Amino acid sequence: MRNTVKFAIVLTALSSLAGAPPAVQAQGGKPPGKPMGLPVKAAPAKVGTVTSEVTAVGTLLANESVVIRPEVAGRVTAIHFNEGQAVASGARLVSLDATEVQAQLAASRADERLTEQRAERAGELFKKNFISQQALDDAREAYKKATAQRQENEARAAKTEIRAPFAGTVGLRQVSAGAYLKAGEDIVRLDKIDAMKLDFRVPEVYLGRIRRDQPVAVRVDAFPGERFAGRVYAVETTVDDKTRTAMLRGRVDNKGAKLRPGMFARV
Repeated sequence: MRNTVKFAIVLTALSSLAGAPPAVQAQGGKPPGKPMGLPVKAAPAKVGTVTSEVTAVGTLLANESVVIRPEVAGRVTAIHFNEGQAVASGARLVSLDATEVQAQLAASRADERLTEQRAERAGELFKKNFISQQALDDAREAYKKATAQRQENEARAAKTEIRAPFAGTVGLRQVSAGAYLKAGEDIVRLDKIDAMKLDFRVPEVYLGRIRRDQPVAVRVDAFPGERFAGRVYAVETTVDDKTRTAMLRGRVDNKGAKLRPGMFARV
C-alpha cells in the first residue's frame, strides 16, 4: 500500500511539472532562448502539366516524290524546264517526237469517219431489207474498232508530251535534247517540298504515349540552333521484332525550303 501511495505522489508531481509554464520548467526559473529554426517559404499549391519528352533521330523525305519517266519511246525534241525550277501541276516537262504517232492518229481518224458512214448506210439498207442482220452487225463492229484505234492513237500522242503529275521542284535532268529515250528511262526527279515528311523510330514502351497530331521539334546539322515545327500524323501498324521500335511519320513545315529530302534529323 505504501509503495502504491509513493508511486501516485511521484506521478502527480511529474504531471504538475509537465503542465507548468516554460519559465518554471527551465533551470533556475529563467526563460529559455528561442530555438534555432530553418527558413521556410510557403507557396499556394497549383495544378500543372508535366511534359514528357522523347528524343529520336530520323530522316526527312519529300512530301511527294516521283522520278519522271516516259511511257513511250521516242526522241527528245524539247525540254521545257530548268534544273531546280518550281513547276505547276500539269506543266510540260519534255516533248518527244510525235511525227509517227500523229500520222497514225490522222489515219485512224479518217478510218473512223469512213466506218461511221458505212455503219449509217448499213442501217438504212437494213431497214429496207437490202442487207442482212449480219452485214449490219459487221459494219457497226468495224466502226467500233476504228473508234478504239483512234482513241489508242490519241493516248499515245498525249504520252509524247511528258507533264508534271503535281506541283513541285524539279532536280537535275538526266537527258538532253535530241537523245532517244526508251520507255521507263529516267528524265528528272520531281519533289514536293513545301512540307516535309519525317520518318523516325521510338522504342515500343513509348507507344502508349504517342498520339496523332502530337508536336515535334526538328533540328538538322545544316542549320544549328534552329528548330523546325512539325506534328506526328501516322504510326506504323507493326513493331519491328528485332529492334522493338515502331516507325512514326510526321509532317514538318518547310516554307523557306531549307529542308531537303534525305537530311538527317534529330527529333
